[in-house]
Amino acid sequence: MTGGEGGRQPDRVPLARAPVLGARAVAHYLDYARTWKKPSTFEGDSRHLAFIAKASWTGELLSRVQTDAILRWVAERQRSREVIVKRRRRPGETVAQFRKATDRRENRTLSGATGATVNRDLALCSALYTWAIQAGHAEENPFKRVKRFREDSEGRGIDLSPEEARALVTAAPAALRLYLIAALSTARRRGALLALRWRDVDLERRAITFRAAADKARRFSVVPMTDDLHHLLVALDEERQRHDLDANDPVFRLPDGRPLDGWQLRRLWEPTIARCVSIPFEKRGAFRIHDLRHTAASLLVRAGVPLHELMRIGGWSTYKMVLRYAHLAPESGRKAVNALGGILGFGNCAGLLPRIGADGGASAEGA
Repeated sequence: MTGGEGGRQPDRVPLARAPVLGARAVAHYLDYARTWKKPSTFEGDSRHLAFIAKASWTGELLSRVQTDAILRWVAERQRSREVIVKRRRRPGETVAQFRKATDRRENRTLSGATGATVNRDLALCSALYTWAIQAGHAEENPFKRVKRFREDSEGRGIDLSPEEARALVTAAPAALRLYLIAALSTARRRGALLALRWRDVDLERRAITFRAAADKARRFSVVPMTDDLHHLLVALDEERQRHDLDANDPVFRLPDGRPLDGWQLRRLWEPTIARCVSIPFEKRGAFRIHDLRHTAASLLVRAGVPLHELMRIGGWSTYKMVLRYAHLAPESGRKAVNALGGILGFGNCAGLLPRIGADGGASAEGA
């Protein structure tokens, strides 16, 4: 359930039983979810629900929403539309040139939401109805009758090559560089990285502890550091001006000493990815902060790391979630298959296998 992975849902719902409009129910549901969802999950759900609250079906009472109204909303979500937006700086265009340009806005066709995005919205709405049924605002969940879209796991996320990843780190300001290296070296989510404290960093054992309270899947795990990440953290630890007694000070900080948060991370990220010309323009426009996690996972699998090890390192909650990277390791099963062929030894069975003639066809004797 989208938005429900941040913690276990309480059994009791402390709200009065009364008919509620869909749009108004969003605010009630968020008040309820605030008490048990992880802060980063709650923040994301709040943004999505603010958008969902504008849907046409939210003008009805929750108990009166029909499946056909939801299907019309889904179709509308997938429809492309024309908008006028501020254009990005073109390759080779300086900031001064961009500011002086008269055509700083452009018409753009926004493609409709993908099946994966619609599935996330439907799951969040279904969570809203689960709450509503417990609170007595509805008797059934109409979103359970809406068929989900099939998602192509191989097409999810964008990966950088090792050369592109190094170029991105080089183009980043100092305040962002350590975060990029940590994200690419651990395959961890943004929230888990930003929540790191120095008490979680063991420089002697060269390991980082990701605590359950800061993890989306609520799992405690210890991940080894790469040599480069270890060297950076050792140098940063020596430069720390203030050490909390319990080492609870954050690892990632801005130059003025403030902790790096999600908003500041996006503010540093956007100009960095825009000016990294070593990454193709089309990829730059679509590459997200979360794709650093996909990049690290893809590189690990290509390097021969088994999927069960990838699951432990990156903190995925189920094996199914790492199977999306299985196609990146086509040679992973070859050793096992060759071993099986050696055990069976069909080539030793005289007359069993056809002999291939000079023309590439099977000879009559072996047929």
